[in-house]
Amino acid sequence: MTTIGHTWRRRKRERPEEILAAARIEFQGNPSAVTMAQIARRAGVAKGTIYLYFASKAELRSAVVGDVRQHQILVCPCPDRMRPVA
Repeated sequence: MTTIGHTWRRRKRERPEEILAAARIEFQGNPSAVTMAQIARRAGVAKGTIYLYFASKAELRSAVVGDVRQHQILVCPCPDRMRPVA
């Protein structure tokens, strides 16, 4: 992406998180209706770029779900739910 006087480049390390962030937003409505093209457009990458990091839409959706669950654990640990069941 180029703007007047500036050249913007993304590093490969940042792309998976950018793709996940875009997918999180797109999947909020009806996940089955979301296309990889929509996610790519939101992430600012080519659709093929997504497939470099995620083998399928199902794998991307699983990564988003795992990411959301991990975030919930880090932000809101629930000690009551961590107690062993007798």
